[in-house]
Amino acid sequence: MNMKLRIRKNHFLFFIISSFFIYSCSSSKNNSDLLIIDAHADTLLLEGSTIVAYVVLKNLTNKPLIITKISCEDYIAAYFHDTKIKKESGMIVMNKLDSLTINPRSELEFRPGGKHIMIMGPNLSNDLLKEINCDLLTFNGVSHSISIPIR
Repeated sequence: MNMKLRIRKNHFLFFIISSFFIYSCSSSKNNSDLLIIDAHADTLLLEGSTIVAYVVLKNLTNKPLIITKISCEDYIAAYFHDTKIKKESGMIVMNKLDSLTINPRSELEFRPGGKHIMIMGPNLSNDLLKEINCDLLTFNGVSHSISIPIR
């Protein structure tokens, strides 16, 4: 009888450990659906009140990935923008993007003259700005951390 109880305890312990292992593997899979490449901020504008950042985002899944929000630690706001040139006037305009869709197994490049991230109002002195930590939030509620060094 004592041997049966010990075996049941071992099976229960094995079940608990296996459950944690399976959960941790599935959680990390949810965060590996987006590859973040070459994140950087090149320009400080308006005496440091606005920063422009660039990155390449690669969707590693077989489904479209929709990013609905960006927020950055120690900053008032962050937005996705796209730069366009109006054909009729030749004027350069910036449009705020409410969300981004990255097609399956493809990438979206943020670069000067195109899509970029506008980060407003750092709460720190410009001398302390070396890196910006942000979170990208997807439509299904998954958050992806992104670290943007200032060059």
